[in-house]
Amino acid sequence: MTYVNLLLNPERYTGYIGPSPRRIWDAVYSENCPKFSSQDICQEKKVLYKLISGLHSSISIHIAADYLLDKTTNLWGQNLELMHDRVLKYPDRVQNLYFTFLFVLRAVTKATDYLEQAECDTGNHEEDLKTQSLMTIG
Repeated sequence: MTYVNLLLNPERYTGYIGPSPRRIWDAVYSENCPKFSSQDICQEKKVLYKLISGLHSSISIHIAADYLLDKTTNLWGQNLELMHDRVLKYPDRVQNLYFTFLFVLRAVTKATDYLEQAECDTGNHEEDLKTQSLMTIG
């Protein structure tokens, strides 16, 4: 198993622009959320769509929260216009973000017993102990 330190790989603006990012999200939605009329979609597909949309909104907000504002000075900061344009002006995206948050929170809560007993072995004993203490609920 490979471990990735997310502190070294923050979720933020990467400079990845043009049509490619849109094609990636189009593929994620089309492969996981087939287009049917809303009355033909089963409940599971609706939930999956809301989860993907919520994840998409979360990523968009993280990108806007840590955005390269000026390349010449390497100035990073919040891009509130981007956050508004991609997420906040769409009530359904905000609702799906909240739905996804609650879904993950409930899943983690249900997995408490497993998470408290899960073994962490990244090869860094100090980090493993720290991770184990963070996984202990209560």
